[in-house]
Amino acid sequence: DRLAAIDRFKAIWRDIATSFQNKPETVLFEIMNEPYFDMSASEVENINTQILTIIRQNNPTRNVIVTGGGVNSWQAPMALSDTFLQSDTHLIATFHYYIPFNFTNSSSPTQSNPDYSWGTAADKAIVDDHFSQVKTWSNQKNIPVLLGEFGADNVNGMNYTTGITGNGPDTASRLAYHQYVSQAARNRDFTLTVWDAGDQSKKTIYIQSDETWVKDIRNAVLGSTCTNQMYINNAYVECNYDYSWNVITTGSAIAKINNAKPSDAFNNTQSLEIM
Repeated sequence: DRLAAIDRFKAIWRDIATSFQNKPETVLFEIMNEPYFDMSASEVENINTQILTIIRQNNPTRNVIVTGGGVNSWQAPMALSDTFLQSDTHLIATFHYYIPFNFTNSSSPTQSNPDYSWGTAADKAIVDDHFSQVKTWSNQKNIPVLLGEFGADNVNGMNYTTGITGNGPDTASRLAYHQYVSQAARNRDFTLTVWDAGDQSKKTIYIQSDETWVKDIRNAVLGSTCTNQMYINNAYVECNYDYSWNVITTGSAIAKINNAKPSDAFNNTQSLEIM
């Protein structure tokens, strides 16, 4: 069964690699999602190697996201061997982070020891220790890192479809978790994505049914202030504004407003520049 599954997997990737070969380099591939729950490090590496060979036939420089097997969470990328990492210069290592699981999954009825509170110095020290281990490894192997998933359950187990609450993280703790983990990733130059599976899921940030945000968590993940001396940061998303901006001057003052350069937006989440 495993050999047949690998053959199907390779066929799928041949089609993907062919179909997307002319797409911009900003389109990334990720070979497998969380393979470590079912496969050893050697099994994952074997499949990674086979699929990467297929991808490189017509996507020679596209960035490919990879992780290891046998261990999960922050340890997963460190299971990748030097041989594999040195075989390709366009790899991004990834890991998912839901530690401590009795907090991030505390609204689940199957959680035997739920903890609805997070944010002590000891809690934060664990995140720092785990992320610093990944950062040290990243520096040693010269490979960038994507924090591919993280998040904590909705406050009081809120179901945004039904409006029903139950057990789950308290407001301050859910906010603190998203804020601290996001900043810990940024401090170490990890790219990050937060998990959101929709209105009925246990972890919601964008409420699709009415197209609104769970604003405190969204802002905590984005993690920047609204203004500084020259920019209005995130004028559409983070600062809750969705209308056109104008500049009003007084006296003899002269000013103009521009969209910030892409480099400004990517580096500092800035959207407008006042000159």
